[in-house]
Amino acid sequence: MPPSHWYRDAVFRRGKGVSENQKFADQEVFKKFLSQIRPGAPDAWQGEMMRREFGRGFYNLQPIEWWKVLDVDLVSDWSAIKKAYQNKIPFADAGEAALLNFCLEEGRNFCAVMNIKSV
Repeated sequence: MPPSHWYRDAVFRRGKGVSENQKFADQEVFKKFLSQIRPGAPDAWQGEMMRREFGRGFYNLQPIEWWKVLDVDLVSDWSAIKKAYQNKIPFADAGEAALLNFCLEEGRNFCAVMNIKSV
């Protein structure tokens, strides 16, 4: 087995100068990926995969509350979600934009699953 540090930054290849928001967005994408490739995996396995990619530490393995990032209600329709995104994105730096993009995608997926249409 290769040493653990060989895995570091193997997927996202961001380097050391990545902003906290970009890192947070990458972690959310990676958590979603892990839950898709191994549903029901133990938290210990998910935590180890996170540590391999992002370094030592403890990671919140709960999904992001995308509606809070976008400042909308969980039961918002697609048009409200899109409007909230459009209001925030012009003022976002690259790292924050990555997080907002992830949250927009999560909101769209939520609306598709819940069959919520815009009014």
